[in-house]
Amino acid sequence: MNGQTRISRRQFAKATAVGSVLLGGGGAAVLTVRPASAQNGDVQYVCNSNDVNVRDTYGLSSNVIGTLYVGDVVNYLGDSIDADGYTWMSVNKAGTGLNGWVADVFLSSGESSGWAYGTAVHVTSDNVNLRDGAGLDTSIIATYNVGANATISAGPVAGDGYLWYRIAAADGNYGWMAADFLGEGFSGAGWPEGAPVHVTSDNVNLRSGYGLGYGVVGTFDTGTDAWVVAGPQSADGYTWYKISMIIDGQGAVGWMVDDFLAWGHTGGGNDGGTSFPIGAWMMTTTDLNLRSGAGTGYGVVGVYPEGAAATVLDGPVSANGYQWYEVEIADDGNVGWFAGEFLTFAPTEPTGTQIRVADGPLNVRSGPSLSASVILTVETGATGRVTDASLVQADGYTWVNVEWFNQAGTVGWVANDFLAWDA
Repeated sequence: MNGQTRISRRQFAKATAVGSVLLGGGGAAVLTVRPASAQNGDVQYVCNSNDVNVRDTYGLSSNVIGTLYVGDVVNYLGDSIDADGYTWMSVNKAGTGLNGWVADVFLSSGESSGWAYGTAVHVTSDNVNLRDGAGLDTSIIATYNVGANATISAGPVAGDGYLWYRIAAADGNYGWMAADFLGEGFSGAGWPEGAPVHVTSDNVNLRSGYGLGYGVVGTFDTGTDAWVVAGPQSADGYTWYKISMIIDGQGAVGWMVDDFLAWGHTGGGNDGGTSFPIGAWMMTTTDLNLRSGAGTGYGVVGVYPEGAAATVLDGPVSANGYQWYEVEIADDGNVGWFAGEFLTFAPTEPTGTQIRVADGPLNVRSGPSLSASVILTVETGATGRVTDASLVQADGYTWVNVEWFNQAGTVGWVANDFLAWDA
């Protein structure tokens, strides 16, 4: 399909804003060597400006082969050269085949001080804007008040006198927020996807759906660790979260009442969060190197973005301070080894999953593209069933094929950005 890319199950598109910073000129070069620890793509940087040129070699007179935008992540490949008043870094754009040179003034180090990926944070003031880029001139996605919970997904990036972090809010929104209005730790209930939690009582039921009428998947005791997969949902006078855990090498996924959950891991039941059974569906929690063997000394087979899905084939194997798992990548079939510390359970199996419209009215189209004809319009709250596990990326959206309930079985394509995935 022209302009369309078929992507892996559970891999969701995240788009960033665009703007303008251009370079041009020529001059002498001086070789600068970075520390060995910063080689082979193991150190990552975040682009802090829009329309930043990626060039085929260092210098302003070289050819432009690509563009970076605010929030794009690159892997540093180990070489830097001074030319034309800039220090140029050899980089690979994470998750792509784009390799080239970028002026380091437009990159913020992933090793800079600040909150790491996955850090729990909360909003500390009212009426704080979540934006689609790291700056005051970017579009507002949503506005949050004191106590709203989130996790860090990228940053920090400097802009307009603030340090900005890309966050995953508890309601499913992704965007950039100024660090001045964030505090570390969750502020109570309202855990976002991926939050670490543990069971606080004995004999607590994990159910197949959110409600007392659903079957019991298992019963768990105080201290059992888990991760939040989805929620919250209200039913039968309780608030429920979908959680995943590992017990005796076997995965368990289901819904539990939040009265019996608390934030953080205790070390109980899942080996600190890196024990995944063979056959489990996993997804990356950051841009991550896939290596040919279990260790940082092995070659890089590919670099995969946050949200890339894979199946566990073998492991864990301990090496270089990490627990490594052999996996098969869902999107391209590549086989290699990931560090388990940067993996989590993929939250949904799309085919057959029920979805609902979170932000309507929403156009249902005949194909996965904005140019496809509109065959139906559905309102907020409308529900349906996913009919095809292959998601399609096109026109800046990830498209899902859905059979709509109460619409005479109409099947069509909608943009995932406007959906909520239910149990």
